[in-house]
Amino acid sequence: MFKYFFIRTYSNFNYLPIKNNSLFRKSSLKYFSNNKIKIFQNVIKSNYSTNLSKNNIIINDKYKVYSGPYSGTAKKLKIFSIISLISTIAISPIIMIVDAPIGLGARIVFIAMAISTSALSTGLIHLCFSPYVRNIYYNPLISSNQLSTSEISSPKITAESFLTFETLTLFGRSNFTTLPLKSLEPSFRFFTTWNVKKLYENELSAMSKKGKQLSPKKLFYVHNELCDNKVMQEVINKVGIN
Repeated sequence: MFKYFFIRTYSNFNYLPIKNNSLFRKSSLKYFSNNKIKIFQNVIKSNYSTNLSKNNIIINDKYKVYSGPYSGTAKKLKIFSIISLISTIAISPIIMIVDAPIGLGARIVFIAMAISTSALSTGLIHLCFSPYVRNIYYNPLISSNQLSTSEISSPKITAESFLTFETLTLFGRSNFTTLPLKSLEPSFRFFTTWNVKKLYENELSAMSKKGKQLSPKKLFYVHNELCDNKVMQEVINKVGIN
């Protein structure tokens, strides 16, 4: 009975009217399969165009010119501070209902102190480690609009060259900020090396590892003693370092 019902239903819906009032028969399975393939191809084409034409960001170890020694520690510390803050906020209501000889005012003060202390430590960690650069990538595709082996092995760093700085967001996720070398200048704020000139603040672009648009970072900290390769030496010679 079910098989008969399915055949009748499928047969009825295969006849679709068109503008000239004629009927045509088309396989539903083939129709939707072709559409899914076209949609999938369009999505791939769109993502490829977006990643290469608009952002041109190359995130590959082949183009890495700097790596921070404490990048793993910085990420773990930021994640731990966020988890501690969330845990403190989550257990705060328990203090209000726990059976103890403490007045309501004292409970409120205790909760406020616990949350403010955790929030303060999280804020300080973010303030110090937000500019910390985990990795720096050279982007020859943006700088010269062509990619060649000789250009990567001996890149010519100019004021128009582009670099991508990998830093961390508040929640410990990677932030890839791409900017031209001419936009950098020495910074004199604590725990920073470079900052972005105000003239170029609106020309920056930043994205997450999955391609989501983020707010670009404007302060960066690097270990100058680790800038010993040719690219980073040329960057320091052109930008300077604090």
